[in-house]
Amino acid sequence: ELASLLKIDKAEVAMLEGTFKCIISEVNMFENAAVGQELFDKVYGEGEVKSEEEFMERISEEIALNYERESDYRFMVDAREAMIKKAKIDLPIEFLKRWMVETNENLTEEQVNEDFDKYEDDFRWQLIKEHLLKQQDIKVSEEEALEAAKGMALNQYMQYGISNVPEDYLENYAREMMSKPEESRKFYEQKGEEKLIAYIKSAVKIDEKEVSSEKFRKLYEK
Repeated sequence: ELASLLKIDKAEVAMLEGTFKCIISEVNMFENAAVGQELFDKVYGEGEVKSEEEFMERISEEIALNYERESDYRFMVDAREAMIKKAKIDLPIEFLKRWMVETNENLTEEQVNEDFDKYEDDFRWQLIKEHLLKQQDIKVSEEEALEAAKGMALNQYMQYGISNVPEDYLENYAREMMSKPEESRKFYEQKGEEKLIAYIKSAVKIDEKEVSSEKFRKLYEK
């Protein structure tokens, strides 16, 4: 607590002498908002929701969408694992180790040798993914990548409790992120993987099961 209040390293606390006086100048307390139009307007924008029933429906839709995203993620993890196991791809281990050291100035040869087994399946999956994207002619347009960036922007706003973000704000924020080559590449890859999930789902037999949220959470954390 002293290190935090005085903004010093914890190791320096033991060397401090004397007494300290702390004055509480303000106390903040959070209370549940009253369910009514004022709350609806703050959360979803003025006039977007007009009743408690509509409000609960919107919340239910958002929860369902989040579960759908998490379910897709779990499906992709399981599909990735199954395809890596089935493909049995042999990698040029020594070449990849040298390549990692040469292209990553923060990695030493010792670090690569010690942790390489953590990267092997990533290399295999990259090969499988690129093969499937090419085989199925799955491509991502600039508009689709921008939509992915807007989704990321909205998620960041929602972390601060802001869900009714004007479209032009999202558009500008998304384009700003897309202007950075490394960030732009991530959004293209993200959208490509979403399309790949859709293809894999169409190519396999899906057994849908209803489970409790607790069981689903344990499955998601596998």
